[in-house]
Amino acid sequence: MKRWASLAVLVALALALPAVQGQSIIPTIKMTIEPEEVIVDASGSQGTALFNCTVQVEGMPYVRYRVNLTAVCEGWCATCSPNTFTATGSGNFTYTTTVVVPQGEPGGESRQLNVTGSVSAPGFPAQTCVTYAFVTAKQSYGIDLSTTTSSVSTDAGKAVTWPFSVKNNGNGRDSISLTIENLSPFLSAGWALRLNRSLLSLDAGQTAAVSLSITPPENSKDQTVSVQVKGSSRGAKSDNLTIEDRTETSITVKAVPGGGGGGGGNNTDGKKFIPGPGVPEVAAAMAFVGALFLRQRRRREA
Repeated sequence: MKRWASLAVLVALALALPAVQGQSIIPTIKMTIEPEEVIVDASGSQGTALFNCTVQVEGMPYVRYRVNLTAVCEGWCATCSPNTFTATGSGNFTYTTTVVVPQGEPGGESRQLNVTGSVSAPGFPAQTCVTYAFVTAKQSYGIDLSTTTSSVSTDAGKAVTWPFSVKNNGNGRDSISLTIENLSPFLSAGWALRLNRSLLSLDAGQTAAVSLSITPPENSKDQTVSVQVKGSSRGAKSDNLTIEDRTETSITVKAVPGGGGGGGGNNTDGKKFIPGPGVPEVAAAMAFVGALFLRQRRRREA
């Protein structure tokens, strides 16, 4: 009975009182939300995103309207405070929406926040409005290049493979590029260095095996040199950050006898080196000359 009595009063008021500047007893609702996106750091603990929201209700000034608010964020906990209140007439009302991002959510994960508002009066259909925003888990970046092979060895002209690993220490998927830091001197000296993978796409915590093929020139001398590989986060670069790591190994090369290694290659002046007689050959030649000289001398004395 009370409900019907209230409805009768509202209808009587609607019929008896003139509309004010086109106002209707059936309300309308408009909503805004700021900011459009909140980035939350949830790497060490759960994070919270806060949004400032406004509801604008338009209706008859003597009617009390009920406003209900709900928030949904694709599985993340979202709430409005207050989530229900009474509005009369025309005016703006503010509230906050909170979204909780669980700890350990992958970096870069973005979800849409939907806030729905409804306004109603007894006996009249509810009017609704929806506003949107985004919540994104902040991405952290990290790279680890490591190897258990700190040195390799090979003969001149023969290839050797150096293995190492690359790990994504960030909290989200990342692309990691690999480059040889000191490549130019090797190329100038005739070496061949080739990575089997120069770009990796790794999930958080994922490790990939990579190898570097190293071939010294055939005329290499006995030597030990170092080569260094650098890994760079492409995701960090897109965020104007520099995240890098390096690993290196030493390469021992043994010259091939007769293959131009050691002193048998090109001289420092660029001329071709031609091998000469050794010590035994020189001693034999001197003995032969001495014997010949002594023989000639004995003939003269005779």
